[in-house]
Amino acid sequence: MIVSDIRDQKNANAGIVAFGFFDSIHIGHQAVIGRAVELAREYGVPASVFLFKNNIFPLIGIDKRPLYTFSERMELIERLGVDRVFFVEADLAFLSMSSEEFLDYLSDHLAIVGFTCGNDFSFGKGALGTPCDLLARFGPISDILSKWSIQEWWEPNEEFGDSCEEVSTDLVKRCLAEGNLRKAYECLGRHFSVKRTVRSGRQDGAKIGFPTINFDLGDLPLKRGVYFTNVVLNGARLPAVTNVGGHPTFGDETENIETYILDFYGDLYDREVEVEFLTYHREIRSFASERELALMIESDVRAREDYRHD
Repeated sequence: MIVSDIRDQKNANAGIVAFGFFDSIHIGHQAVIGRAVELAREYGVPASVFLFKNNIFPLIGIDKRPLYTFSERMELIERLGVDRVFFVEADLAFLSMSSEEFLDYLSDHLAIVGFTCGNDFSFGKGALGTPCDLLARFGPISDILSKWSIQEWWEPNEEFGDSCEEVSTDLVKRCLAEGNLRKAYECLGRHFSVKRTVRSGRQDGAKIGFPTINFDLGDLPLKRGVYFTNVVLNGARLPAVTNVGGHPTFGDETENIETYILDFYGDLYDREVEVEFLTYHREIRSFASERELALMIESDVRAREDYRHD
């Protein structure tokens, strides 16, 4: 997959372009992108995605943070069979374009023969541009997806309530903040995961017999606590237990992601490692001694060994 800054392009062969915010690549995003790939294969042209690289919300006065890094989004999009991604590092001048100016900008940089988007997609200053405007500019090889045409909704049940909610990145974030990883899985069509570079830590885990790998937590909206996880390493999924938050037994309230990989002996410092979150296990507790904490972790590890997931 080729990833390009649109400013460096002139009449680039974009083929069928999927338009959207694509900030979490949830099942709705996947449907829009997947349909672009289908149309592109049918007509023998590239399948492309257009998106913002940066977080535009602070530019318009909204306090929102991305769920995934740009590189994580690129990896998720590549898995869908996309050939090219065209990104924009948006500033206020770009966001101030009218819908017509935005379409002219696209036409100046990309050769587009068709597109896909959700029926709620909008663009240009004041969000006045609509899918109909895209259709008038870029032709009939297009598909405007209604949310009701996306069939991967979970069934209503006691856990989720009596009615289905529309899938959105905000809903995914709320699920993660509540520790509801099952519902997050339904929204994403995959386990939520983070891919980070392993950093050196305080070595507290190693001192009590459970050496861990450590990651920056950043702004991730994960409920603080202990999770059952997988560590994806060299194509294999290794069972793990992960602490998200502080370390009160050691008097350390610094929050991070700390993962113990079961039966693993190796040096992962400075390597990029992916952690998949499977289920929320328990809250973080402060123990009277390191020995009590070690016994609790032993119990967590036994429970992780017995845990089975879909």
